[in-house]
Amino acid sequence: MTVPKLILDFLRENEGSAFCADCIKAHLKLLRRQQAQQATAALALNELVNCQMDFCDECFELAPKNFRRDRVDLLH
Repeated sequence: MTVPKLILDFLRENEGSAFCADCIKAHLKLLRRQQAQQATAALALNELVNCQMDFCDECFELAPKNFRRDRVDLLH
């Protein structure tokens, strides 16, 4: 499974929550924080993730916000 797909699934399971790249990395057991950063940036360009700054629900740092469900359904 690709990193973007893992992130979308994770955010869907945690709908309504915001997570920073560090917390996404930890939850998904990714090797590098950059994997989460690059994937969420690409997802934002495709309007699958809303990158409006918000506080991470885990560590309280500023984080990209949850994805837009109506666009995620296009992946299936």
